[in-house]
Amino acid sequence: VLAVCCLSLPTNSRSFPFLFPLNTRLSIMGQGQSAPAGAVRPELLVSELVGEVRDSDYYARSTHLLDNFVMDDPTQGKFDPADALTLDEAYKLVSPGYLNLEHGYVRMRDGTWYVACLTDLGHEVNGEMFDWWFRNCDSGEKFRWWHPVDHVSGTYEPQFYAVMPQERQKGHYVDHIHIIEEKLDGVKHFFQIEYERPSKLFDVSTFAENDITACVVGRIFDRDPTLGLIAVGHVMHMVREVNGRSELRSRFWIGNVQYPETVENIVFARIVNSIVSTWLFRITKIPSSTARALWVHCSQEMHCLREFLPHYYQAARRDQEIRSEDF
Repeated sequence: VLAVCCLSLPTNSRSFPFLFPLNTRLSIMGQGQSAPAGAVRPELLVSELVGEVRDSDYYARSTHLLDNFVMDDPTQGKFDPADALTLDEAYKLVSPGYLNLEHGYVRMRDGTWYVACLTDLGHEVNGEMFDWWFRNCDSGEKFRWWHPVDHVSGTYEPQFYAVMPQERQKGHYVDHIHIIEEKLDGVKHFFQIEYERPSKLFDVSTFAENDITACVVGRIFDRDPTLGLIAVGHVMHMVREVNGRSELRSRFWIGNVQYPETVENIVFARIVNSIVSTWLFRITKIPSSTARALWVHCSQEMHCLREFLPHYYQAARRDQEIRSEDF
């Protein structure tokens, strides 16, 4: 039964000092990769040949950024659990200002983890573009732009594609399932994110007055090799404007593991859920390395998004205008 939680990740000795400026010249070898002296990674071949990273080379832009991405983790998750928000307290994120825990992670009193990530999107990315990305990140290629090292594949369930990209409206991803394969701290996971309406957590009528321009909410499922798909937590991304810039506040609630109950398995499922919901199980099977890996991963992928999304968004809009003129 203990195999139900596939969140446990090995601890390693890598450190992640904080982010360098995005326009710093980046080294070719990074993220712990190695290659013979003078060798060029295939994904960077074009940029090396032309001597620069083109605006349209989204994969290379993210790869270069990750080569230079370093983070500092001075607290090592040692925040006060009282600074964490429960899922029922997520509504506090709508209010202006900042909370005590905006960038870091802490184990909550029930043994689960609260992970907070704050990303400055600057003037480059706004809420409309952020929402547009979630309804247009519809292939494995695009998903890998988002994090070339950790992202392996990502698609939606077939019903998502019933609407053509140019016809997808804001929030098109809601009630759809993102099926992804990605690595956290080098360990491969098969996740599904079921996107939900922000109104499940927030009074969305207050978004405009608080300068909130986008909000993405989802429930996270992980595929366990023994038990199959199990719920492991929730995710929320909120974009708001502050002094003319956009900032992204990401939140993860991880460790509330739930095995789905059906008529056929109700006895077994309830036994499993009674075990995985205990404080002892969460302390034992969900170490700090899990929370830290998720925090680092989110910080990296959102800075990658800031790096390539403005170029991709503008290029896609131009292509759409050209197609419209042709008709």
